[in-house]
Amino acid sequence: MLDSCQYEPENLVEGRLKEETIAWAWEQLEKARENGIYVLPVAHHNLLAQSRMYTTQCVMENNQEVIGLMQYYEVPLFVSGHLHVQRIRKYKSEPGVPDGDYGIQEIITDALSIPPCQYGRLVWEEDGSLSYETQAVDVSAWAKRTGRDSWELLDFEEWSYRYLQSLISSQIRGIIRNLGEDVEASMSAVYAAVYMDYYAGREIDAKGVRNSRGYRFWQRNMPDSYLLRELDAMIADSDRDNNYFLLPELTPGDK
Repeated sequence: MLDSCQYEPENLVEGRLKEETIAWAWEQLEKARENGIYVLPVAHHNLLAQSRMYTTQCVMENNQEVIGLMQYYEVPLFVSGHLHVQRIRKYKSEPGVPDGDYGIQEIITDALSIPPCQYGRLVWEEDGSLSYETQAVDVSAWAKRTGRDSWELLDFEEWSYRYLQSLISSQIRGIIRNLGEDVEASMSAVYAAVYMDYYAGREIDAKGVRNSRGYRFWQRNMPDSYLLRELDAMIADSDRDNNYFLLPELTPGDK
């Protein structure tokens, strides 16, 4: 567990590993290599830049130094949060590096409090591989088992989806105005749908979104809006699903 938060001389949103922490990590990783032990580092701030939408305050300020440490010991996986977007990415030292070559993998877990209210489950399989998948908290089953009578809890998946969709749409409609009921509803709906898929780490059908009525309204009515730039950034980031990952069997020290 690596503390990436900055407290001195003041509390900061940005993350950074202190030099003392890095020195300690070098020692632990060296001991682990000598003893044939896997190490799976976890930190709050992110190791790799994994978002076109959020480009500041997420990646550790000295991430290149930390990446160098992880790469030297060929650490298989790094887990972080902070971004609140479900992401999985492999580090490549330069563009065009074959996928088969070693590069540390990072999993960024999304926020449990944001629907679909999912968490990550990392399993060391019997064949020596590591598998990761997200699972939603089964609130409805808990509500039924404990005799709750609230439909919001008994059908939590449906309710939470509609709640978040309504919340985001309402926020967007507070920004886009005087375009007419139908246009505003279509624009806010497409933004909400993309936003929800983006945070949950789901693959987004870029062609389908860009051919939608709501997206065309964005292009026609607000082509220079930062919200349209956010839409495009989320779509570009979501060309694959980020909810499952399999790391084949490795021997400590192997690439």
